[in-house]
Amino acid sequence: MVLTGLPVRIGVEAETVLDDLQALEREIRGKQRDGRLGRMILLLRGSHRSREILAGADALRQAFPLKTRAVMAALARGADPGADGIVLL
Repeated sequence: MVLTGLPVRIGVEAETVLDDLQALEREIRGKQRDGRLGRMILLLRGSHRSREILAGADALRQAFPLKTRAVMAALARGADPGADGIVLL
């Protein structure tokens, strides 16, 4: 999904199960490049398993530094979040 109408085009990649994190990041970056997207949001199910995986996924957290509250607050204001982020729902 692509969010438009904001200062920057934002791609949203939704995943229900985290598996190969390196492959996931490559896929997301490819979509970002090909879609000319300024930001990317990784949307994940807010499950215990997702939280456990994220706790040990330093590279993914560095690639998507913003957390749910920061991303959602920026989107609610219609603003650029300022970085890529992970949203747990």
